[in-house]
Formats: sequence, C-alpha cells, structure tokens
Amino acid sequence: MTNPPQGVGIGAGISAGISSTFSGLGDRFNVNFTIKHFLALVICWLWSVYVDGFGGACVITAVFLMSTAVCPDIQVFLNVLNAVIVACVVGTLVFQSTCGTGYGDILLPIAAVLIWTIGLYGYFGGGPLVLPCLVVVALTPFRWVTSCPTGEIAAGARALWAGMVGNLMAIIFVCTCQFAFAIDKASNLAITEMDLAFKGEREAFLAFWDHKDITGPMGPVGGNLGTGAGYNGSAKIEPRFWRTPWKSGLYADINTQLGQLRLDLLMLWFAVAGSDGKPDGIFKKFEHIKEWKNVQEDLNGTLEDAHNLVIALLRHEGGPFKGLGMMKTTTGIDVLDDLPALIDQMAKGGEVKFPTQLEVEKMETIEDDEITQIASAFLLLDTVIKHIAGILQTCIRQA
Repeated sequence: MTNPPQGVGIGAGISAGISSTFSGLGDRFNVNFTIKHFLALVICWLWSVYVDGFGGACVITAVFLMSTAVCPDIQVFLNVLNAVIVACVVGTLVFQSTCGTGYGDILLPIAAVLIWTIGLYGYFGGGPLVLPCLVVVALTPFRWVTSCPTGEIAAGARALWAGMVGNLMAIIFVCTCQFAFAIDKASNLAITEMDLAFKGEREAFLAFWDHKDITGPMGPVGGNLGTGAGYNGSAKIEPRFWRTPWKSGLYADINTQLGQLRLDLLMLWFAVAGSDGKPDGIFKKFEHIKEWKNVQEDLNGTLEDAHNLVIALLRHEGGPFKGLGMMKTTTGIDVLDDLPALIDQMAKGGEVKFPTQLEVEKMETIEDDEITQIASAFLLLDTVIKHIAGILQTCIRQA
C-alpha cells in the first residue's frame, strides 16, 4: 500500500516492445512456422494467379489457416472449411437477392454495411461465432465490391463454385505443408513436456533435501504443464491409424495433479525457508536418523514410479500393457511408513527442542520457529505422498 508498483516509461515500453518483437527469431518453432506457412502461401499464390485467374479465394483462406501450432490441427481446418462455406453462401445469396431487385447498386452497399457491422459484433463478442463472422467479413468484399451484372444473375453460381474450389485447395496446400514440415507429432510433443515437468519436480525434490532453493529447477515446470496441455488438445484429434487412441483424459488428469504437486513442493519449500525466504537447513539436526532417510527414499521412489508409469502408459500404442511390472513399490504408496517412527525418534533423541520464553519474545513471526517449520514440513510431506499416490492410482485405473 505504501509502495505501489510503478509502470514503465514510454521509452522503456517502446524499447521492450521492439526487442520482444525481434527476439527469438532463431527459435526452431518460429523458424518452422515461417518456412511452412511462407511455402504454403507461395503455392496458394501460384494457384490463384496461374490456375484460378487471379481469384483471391485460395490465398485469403490460407491466411486464416495459419497457426502457431507445431503440428496440424485438423479441427481448425474443419472449422475454417465450415466458415468459408458459410461466407461463400451468404455472399452469393446477398449478391443475387439485392441485384435481382433491379436496385442492386443501392441495396448491395447497404446490405454490405449491415452484414459487416453484425460480423464485427459477433467477432468482438467472442464464442463459437468468431470464426464464421471473421471469414464472412474477410471474404465477402471480393464478391460485393463490384457493380451488379446486367445479364443473368444466376450465373454467379459459377463464381461460387470457383471460390469453393479455391478454398478447398488452400486447405489442401496448407495442411500438406504443415504435415510435411511438422517438428513432431502432437502426442510425442505432449509426452516430452510431461516428462520435462516430472524431471523438474524430481530435481526440485533433490534440491529440497539438500537445503537448496527449489524455485530454480521448479521454474520451467509451469510452462511445461501449460504447453503440454495445448499439445494434448491437438493430439486428441490427430490421426492414430493402427495405434491405440490417444489418452487425452489421462493426460489432462495427470497434468492437473502435477500442477497440484508443484504447488505442494513450493509450499513445502516456503514452509522451511522462514520469513527471510532462504532455506534454514533445519533437517541437518536429524539427517543422521535412519527413519528420515527412509522417508526420503519412500518419497523419491514413489515419485520415480509415478514418473516411469505415466510416461510408459502414454507411449503405449498397442498390445498388452506391461508397464506395471516396473513399479518398485506396490503397497502403502499413499503413506510415509517411517514418518510416525521418525517423530517418535526425534522426541526421544532431543534433536529439536521447544524455544525458551526469551527466544519466543525475540521472534518476529512464528515462521522462524524450528518446531513450526518441521511440523509444517511433515504435514506437507504427508500431503505430497498422497498426491503422488493419486497419480499412480489414476494410471493403474487407466492401465
């Protein structure tokens, strides 16, 4: 309240915008996007000029098919195809009905303004009408910005057919380029992102046991989960042919549970970091106890089992699944068996003592009390093992 965040100045904002615009140009995803869509647009332009008699349907439709997705999105192509059909039909019907009255030079501009205004309302309103409204507003000017013909109005059916052919060719060209130059299948990319998320959380656990800052290895995990969720949507509709259907529901469930586990680990680290946000190394006082080492091995082993089982199940493409045999622990996966014994041993050994009255008075916050930190850590560790077990149980039900 006394130090509100300040916005950047005009110069800094412009500089940041320019640098962000031209940064990452050499990234493989950016390069892939540029190559495949530039080639698709060139092919569509050649078709429009040399085959379609300078008709703009193929090129204009190809623009709407451009996507930052690293793999072809079949659903997007189908949605665009439906929207293009609507735009062509609406454009032809309005053109023929207004010109057929004999006052087309007056009625056609009025109808165009009204329909374009409605299209803009639908576009900014969002929802499923966005794409049809956008395509109608984009394609109808090629049909309406002209004078009404003096001959047979119904002859416009030929132009409608030519436009539909151009739209279909655009879909074929763009889809082919996206398939041919795709970095990898959406399913493989989704599995890679989940594998990286698991590795990040396992590395964060190792850093936690060593009294180190876990926010470093945990940093990319959120991005991996978000990117993987996007790939999962594309993998759900990719052609699988002889392979088993993509387990989109399983992926979404595990993705959500990994997000919860990420929050658990961050909360665990903040609990032992105290008010200054730096690890206090409170576990050093009882690291020599056997039960503490057993707790670490239990958590690490269960998380490793969950990691291996999830990736094996997602990569399974046919035949009986034999991945359950790789599990090291099959009973008591949702409890830390040695945690109660660890608490009893600490109480007997006296490694941690209650603070004196003077120490309590000097504390600015209870976050710095060792017993509070240890109790919070033990409670969260018990929560963590239950969430890891939830991942395993989800996989076992799917297998």
